Amino acid sequence: KEVKPDSRFQFKLDSKGNDSYSAILQIKDLADSDAGGYRCAIVNPHGKGNANFNLKLTGFSSPTFVEKPQISSRDDGQVMVMEFRAKSILKPTFVWHKVCPFCSYRERNVLSPAEEKKCF
Repeated sequence: KEVKPDSRFQFKLDSKGNDSYSAILQIKDLADSDAGGYRCAIVNPHGKGNANFNLKLTGFSSPTFVEKPQISSRDDGQVMVMEFRAKSILKPTFVWHKVCPFCSYRERNVLSPAEEKKCF
């Protein structure tokens, strides 16, 4: 699939002098889906050539927690603050959920009903 220039993908061809050039693909706001093979085809009136790249985004895939979650209170206990600290090369997104008291975690990020109780 041909990569088209847009707000995330930008192309540039720089002359380096002495008949030398740099063909550049810049990708902004990296996502896991950007990983994979890329090919640059370069052409002039005398022929063509290809350069192949394999973009691996290991280390980009998931954030890691750098310390245990903390709970604190403010305003004489009227405000509760739940905080965790994570490290991520890419800016992460997050979602808070209130866990059903009748549910238990069996697998990572999967809620399953506890014995004889139902979660809705």
